[in-house]
Amino acid sequence: MAEGKYSSQVLEETAPRAAKLLNAIGAEPVICTLMAQAGMTDDDIAEGGKLLLACWAQPPSVASNHDTPEAKLQRAGRPDASGRAAMAAITW
Repeated sequence: MAEGKYSSQVLEETAPRAAKLLNAIGAEPVICTLMAQAGMTDDDIAEGGKLLLACWAQPPSVASNHDTPEAKLQRAGRPDASGRAAMAAITW
């Protein structure tokens, strides 16, 4: 695997694993005490939660190469490429 490239599986598993790690850290009194002694505040925790939620809310990027020439040819060859058939089926 090229440097800086991750599989879809790894990317999909990252956020739940990060949340599990953060929950475990927050549930362990010794870790919480050490982090508070190092200067972590409730504001830091709230900011971290907001950042985590913002990361989860980001839509995945779509590679521009998904619309291949083959896909374009397939759509061009379909008589209902504009969706007329699908709309007729929905609105009957």
